[in-house]
Amino acid sequence: MSSPIKPPSALQPLTDHLNAILLNPSDTPLDTGLVETFTAQLTEGQLKLLVPSLVPLISSTLFVLHEDPSPLTTLLRSLLSTTSFSEILPLATPEIILQTLSAPVPPIQLLGIALLQKAALAVSDAGIVASWTDVIKKLLELMLASEDTGISSKSLDLLLSLLKVDSPKANGTGLVWRRILEDRGVYELFFKLCSWDGDALPGGKRGKTEGQGRLLEFVAKLAELDFSAIVASRFPEIEEKFSISADDPCRGLLDFAARHAVRVDDDVMMHMLLLDFYAALLSSAGSAQASAERPLDYLHKSGLHESTIGRYLAPEAHSDDFDDFLTQNFLESKAAEYIATFASLHAKELLAEPAPAIPDSRQPKRRRTSDTPTRANPKPLTQALLERIQFCIEECPQHPHSPSLRILKSLPPSLLITSYPASVVSKIPLSPPQAAYISALSSLFATREIYFAYSDAHPELWQTLLKYASTPALCNEALASLDLIEKLSQNGVWGLREVLESPGVMTYLITPNSRYAAGGGDPESSVFKISVKKWETLNAIERALGEWRDEVPGAIGWGVVIAERARTGVWGSRAGGEVATAEM
Repeated sequence: MSSPIKPPSALQPLTDHLNAILLNPSDTPLDTGLVETFTAQLTEGQLKLLVPSLVPLISSTLFVLHEDPSPLTTLLRSLLSTTSFSEILPLATPEIILQTLSAPVPPIQLLGIALLQKAALAVSDAGIVASWTDVIKKLLELMLASEDTGISSKSLDLLLSLLKVDSPKANGTGLVWRRILEDRGVYELFFKLCSWDGDALPGGKRGKTEGQGRLLEFVAKLAELDFSAIVASRFPEIEEKFSISADDPCRGLLDFAARHAVRVDDDVMMHMLLLDFYAALLSSAGSAQASAERPLDYLHKSGLHESTIGRYLAPEAHSDDFDDFLTQNFLESKAAEYIATFASLHAKELLAEPAPAIPDSRQPKRRRTSDTPTRANPKPLTQALLERIQFCIEECPQHPHSPSLRILKSLPPSLLITSYPASVVSKIPLSPPQAAYISALSSLFATREIYFAYSDAHPELWQTLLKYASTPALCNEALASLDLIEKLSQNGVWGLREVLESPGVMTYLITPNSRYAAGGGDPESSVFKISVKKWETLNAIERALGEWRDEVPGAIGWGVVIAERARTGVWGSRAGGEVATAEM
């Protein structure tokens, strides 16, 4: 027969101390040492024994305490760590949970959030929380308007967890979704807290823009869970009240976040967040039914798709008077990320889409394109993109245009292949040395036809790469060149053969660098970084040889050479015969 579980020795002193605080909170400071001692004494077997009596006592003490409550909230979390949400319901009523969420100090708010997080483990428990309207409202308020970013982030995570477990698409009841999207009082909070025409927030303008950024993050996550739920209009009278104009009414939570909440007049950071949001929308709801409206459909219908693409194609035409060159660059880069996402996910639409009309005058401060004139015969979007990319490459070859290279790498290889010999890829220069160009080629060379077309147009390719790889002063270019060699060797038999048969490549790779060169022993030095990357590249080639040995002429001989070189470590036998594993 097992012996009864004994409570911690510090239980009675702790109970007496907490009761003393309740009787005279002003003159009884919290004994943090006693609380920490008790917490350290707790064992898992004691938890259920102590919860009924100790949790209410600690909870009551929290709300009269004058000191930092963190020791007590930590203790409460320990006591409730093995308790399910249904088990704590008698102790954690909606009123108590709301009281913790409304506390003026973050540790108590975090405790309330942690207790509610238990409900995200079961559909039935999430449904219970959904019935607590005031608690849901408070969570939304904390997510959108809390001045403590930690509280805001935890609230957002909690709401998403509840929505995820309760999603009808995941066999949930949908009660949390209906509470947030179909309860008028809850739904209106999004608009009041995030619209410039809504409630004032304690943080002023900063607080409002932070709330808008959190709204964008939340709606983007909702789109991943159920895009159709957020694209629908719920309460037209609320949505229209917070529209940018009577002529352009808001049509749902998504439309509010994407077009009506944020003003980008003089806030480049918010404009960048908005463009990030559009790209996130494109990446969401990939499993939506073919008949359902897609994020791309919404972005087209709202004009945001065309205006975002236009911001890359003609950044000056889509900028306001006050936009300086640096601002244009920031926004152009974000627009390029959107286009790259579009090209990666919707290649068929990309190939069939016409280029957007470029406005004759600068756009209004909102991002609408409804006033943009239509054209009789617009050029294909792909043609406009390739022309813009080529212009950016040729305009200033010594300064790679990263947005253009990002788009180029995302375009369908078939498009780039058919455009040779005048392909924009052939315009990528090998000189002056620029790691960005080499990295772009590394990605593009995943397609066999592109590699051979480029190497035919640039017979100096391998000579140039080896020159960079052998120049410590060009560390970034050297590392990019080695990375290109490594990736090419992984592209199947043809890629491995190119690496093995191109003049000087294998001779360079199997020849160890001198450890005694300047900075060779410093892990932060160029010599060290290049030597390590060189070693990693050689090992990658050895693995590729093992996979395609029977299909590559001379593979067996190269395998012997590489294995012999591998035994001498990163620096080779000339460095004193160090073992590779010891070096690394």
